[in-house]
Amino acid sequence: MDPLTGLGNRRSFQREGKRQESSAARDRRILLCGVIDLDGFKAVNDQYGHAAGDEVLRIVAHALSASVRPYDITARLGGDEFAFCLTVRDEAAGKRKSSSIHQALIAALETSQWRATCSLGAATGSDFEQAIRIADKIMYQAKSIKKSKVS
Repeated sequence: MDPLTGLGNRRSFQREGKRQESSAARDRRILLCGVIDLDGFKAVNDQYGHAAGDEVLRIVAHALSASVRPYDITARLGGDEFAFCLTVRDEAAGKRKSSSIHQALIAALETSQWRATCSLGAATGSDFEQAIRIADKIMYQAKSIKKSKVS
């Protein structure tokens, strides 16, 4: 457990992701895995201090938790990087859900006094490790093209 945000940590995310993979196969669903990275987070810490940065992290964690079902997996992977893994019926549902999560995160960040946004990369599939690896790659591509983007 990440003590600052109350989300799972990287180790629990890996463990629970493999369980989610088995559950998805049993239920004839696919995984939707996403990686989120905050844009402008260093500037928040530099300009307003680490307490402000911690508050931004808590805002994102709360919004992420509120955007998924209680049994879906969420984690703070480290620093300003978060992840989620859940099951969906198909790729179209996965695209809608990842967009919905991104919109919820942006809305939550806009209510704060600090200027931060986030980029989100998401991927669907049946293999947890592959989906999270692809989501991470997509997130970095989204950040390089335009901040505050979902792909």
